Amino acid sequence: MDSERLGWGVIGLGRIASTQVAPGIVASAGSSLISVVSRDPGRAEEFAQMHGAAHALDDYAKMLADPAVEAVYIATPNALHAEQVIAAARAGKHVLHDAYRHTIEAFADAVRGGRDPSPSGEDGLRSVEVTAAVAEAIRERRVVSLH
Repeated sequence: MDSERLGWGVIGLGRIASTQVAPGIVASAGSSLISVVSRDPGRAEEFAQMHGAAHALDDYAKMLADPAVEAVYIATPNALHAEQVIAAARAGKHVLHDAYRHTIEAFADAVRGGRDPSPSGEDGLRSVEVTAAVAEAIRERRVVSLH
């Protein structure tokens, strides 16, 4: 990957990923769309062709193993966020998603070496800044207070 451009992967290829996120990545001089992931390989291939992604995959673990992918946007249903965000963080990727409280609590549990995340509910904490702070906390193996 070009050291001047951030390599992105997108997990979940719905409306927001298609109309806002992927076009934003492609339009940014500092970013490249490397991989897109959908459970449906045909949908992944169509999305990749539409937005110029280098790879269309049906398994996010394959995308996370790619060193060209440095940042991940997660656009899957909220109940899947915790597992996917933690996997991406453990793979050393930067993560962008809608940060609901259950995801942040699951992060804290993972950092502490606690139980497997099991999201329960969504209570509207939505902030890219919080996501960045939590990702940094995971890298530094510390827990942050969100209150």
